[in-house]
Amino acid sequence: MRIFFIITLLITFSFSKMSPTEAISSENRSIVYLDKRIKFGEYKKAIEFGEKANKRFPNNPNILGHLANAYYNDNKLVLAEQYAILALEEKPNDDLLLGLRNKIAEKLKGVENEVISGLKEYLSDKGLDFLMIFLAFLGGTIVSNRYDECYNTKILYTIKKAINKDELCKSYMKRAIFLLKNSCNIKNIFSFCLFFEIIMTLIVSSSILIIFLFAEINIGSPFFTHKEFVIMTDDVMWRHAFISWIFFTVLTIAFRFFIAIKNFHDDPNDYVADLAQNFQDLHESHSHVKLKSAITILKASNDYEDIKNELSKYFKSSDEDLLKII
Repeated sequence: MRIFFIITLLITFSFSKMSPTEAISSENRSIVYLDKRIKFGEYKKAIEFGEKANKRFPNNPNILGHLANAYYNDNKLVLAEQYAILALEEKPNDDLLLGLRNKIAEKLKGVENEVISGLKEYLSDKGLDFLMIFLAFLGGTIVSNRYDECYNTKILYTIKKAINKDELCKSYMKRAIFLLKNSCNIKNIFSFCLFFEIIMTLIVSSSILIIFLFAEINIGSPFFTHKEFVIMTDDVMWRHAFISWIFFTVLTIAFRFFIAIKNFHDDPNDYVADLAQNFQDLHESHSHVKLKSAITILKASNDYEDIKNELSKYFKSSDEDLLKII
């Protein structure tokens, strides 16, 4: 019995004096070395060595568990949680690991992630201001519809739809191609109007993001990743917010494109009726400059005579002056 005790003591002493270089030579030595560092309260040394051992011997539940324990004792609960989860993925029914995970969870209950706290504060302070900016730009877009350059773009688009009315009634694909082609070929592409369109799209997507993040924070779990907020690092949190913003921007563009396609008509006559309504509105509001500009655009078209004859069907007797101008 004495001999067994002496041998055990010698082995323990030899392991306690083992250098990190010797310890990392095998998995078992690494585990024993980590265990000793934690028992001696040398948590930072245990963390430093454990990270190296984890790279050399990945997915070892004992090394991952010791890392979780070291981080827990060093009061780095987020990292402790991460390594405890990884260790339990390898040994899901281990009592020691389950106990450690519960201890970490209990300690985390009263601790809110600083990133979430900062994000909440930022959203509370800036969220309302941002939504006010959204409303301001919405009003600005309405005003911009009366801006000469924007109206010229709109009337040109309406004239082109009237000219291509037969093609646009054939299929949604024809409408999508027409929409893309005319969006890319409009003159003065970097105009005041396009600037508003881009800003509006970005503001809409950002407003949706603010509401989305508020919902995620209140629920306590993000939708686009399996990681809980409480174990997210700063980089992961902001990467999640950025990816979500990209997603909502693409979604907003797709939605606006879908609405634009749905606004096309199935009856060719409706396109001419829209153009006639535009001319009548300008005539009745005495917007002579805009009306002259719209007529100039129409006269430049090769289909001018055909469109003119069709427009006459939609004008009232009171619009005789307008018909003469066209």
